[in-house]
Amino acid sequence: MPAPKPKSIHANEDIKPADTPERRKFLAESAEQRRQEAAEAAARSAAAIARGKEKSAQRAKDAEMQRMQDERARQTQEAYDRAVKAPLAKGGSVKKYARGGGIESKGKTRGRMC
Repeated sequence: MPAPKPKSIHANEDIKPADTPERRKFLAESAEQRRQEAAEAAARSAAAIARGKEKSAQRAKDAEMQRMQDERARQTQEAYDRAVKAPLAKGGSVKKYARGGGIESKGKTRGRMC
């Protein structure tokens, strides 16, 4: 034997509302409104996802640009360090042909156009 249904404290709980044209129209309108709200929420969600992807792509692009700038600065600094820290020649004398031979030496340009 099935267990008896417990009695409700609400008197009209088992009574269903009348199925009238106005009620059907109200239910149809409320269902349509829920569908529209769901579609708007889905559109907002899709737009937010698209914005997130755009921001992510821009961050990746910015990171790549920063990496390239850092690499260029590092290469420039290395080239500068190599140029500045190169050992210089020590001692020795300048040979005659290195000083320039001919009219440049011994004042031979005095009063002349070269």
